[in-house]
Amino acid sequence: MNPAVKRKTESDLIEQLWEQYSDQNFESMLELQSRENFLDIDCLELINLARLELGKPLQNLSDSGLFNDLLSAMNHYHERAYEKAAMDFSRWLLHKGYYSELALDRFTFACSHSKRFDLIYTVCSKLMKTGHRQPAILGGFLLGAHESGRHDQVIQGFESFGNQIKKTSVLHRVALSYIHLNRNGDAETMLLSLYESISGKPYKQNLSEYKKKYSARLPELQKKEKAGKLASDEQMDLGMAHLFNGDYSKAIQIFQSLIASSQSARASA
Repeated sequence: MNPAVKRKTESDLIEQLWEQYSDQNFESMLELQSRENFLDIDCLELINLARLELGKPLQNLSDSGLFNDLLSAMNHYHERAYEKAAMDFSRWLLHKGYYSELALDRFTFACSHSKRFDLIYTVCSKLMKTGHRQPAILGGFLLGAHESGRHDQVIQGFESFGNQIKKTSVLHRVALSYIHLNRNGDAETMLLSLYESISGKPYKQNLSEYKKKYSARLPELQKKEKAGKLASDEQMDLGMAHLFNGDYSKAIQIFQSLIASSQSARASA
């Protein structure tokens, strides 16, 4: 239980509701509401957070409850008003001193789609300094550092705690930071390990083999690209071909485009 919540309320009901919300057990929250004769404003805000996730209309709205910033952030997120959501999430995470996996995931998503990477960097840096080392926070820090051009911090962070990072979108950015710092061998090795997750094709960790393969394929792929006939599943191949051919700026452009495309697909889902 978040100490800040407990200090302000000392309410068993709020503690119970918050734990259910953190576990994404939204139906149980509405069942609890149906059993209680009276719920204070903080409890009602938590209930409204559950109602948002279940697609139900909000009730008994107030602007003074403990969870108001979080409710506002989630409401903006569902409305796809991502910059407003990012700002409200940042206020909640910075000033309430609490995070949940759901809030962090949506905060990162909202910041990415509104290009507010400064907020991701600020929030995750603060949480790390206060002892939070969960993967969602560490990944958010790497994402914010990369997008704000702090490539040295990306690599220092990744080499310290990279074994906890599983999100492909974050790992792609780490590889790009290696390229920005001219650590191209590290980038090549890392991108090969990520290749299967993008293309679905198996790979072998053999750099000399891949250099020969992509060197031979580059003219064909460039010809297709120029003619507008490059298939979507060949874009990664073209990026890898530029990478192994030493044209790192073109490789970065293609990989960044792939990341942007995957984000757009997620937003429209």
